[in-house]
Amino acid sequence: MADDAQLRALTQHDRVRRSTDLPTFHGNPTKDVLTANQLVERLETAAIVARWGDNQKVQELFLCLRDEGLKWKNTLQHIPNFDINSWTEVKREFIEA
Repeated sequence: MADDAQLRALTQHDRVRRSTDLPTFHGNPTKDVLTANQLVERLETAAIVARWGDNQKVQELFLCLRDEGLKWKNTLQHIPNFDINSWTEVKREFIEA
């Protein structure tokens, strides 16, 4: 049987996992459960809970993308002087798109 410390650690891990569960984003209102702005807000809240840095936020956003969202991601490499690891830049472009 798990002792109290192990149980607390497992409970905390489960809470963080549930708090950071993000939906997929297709870039299609008929498929998406959130708008781009709502996804960014949810991701930023998840980042606080999970203590993600900017690079992790970028990677988590990219993991959510499907269909048109992935096509958008692939356009980022064509933006001059764009830092694909900068949450500020990626977030700005995502919301504008």
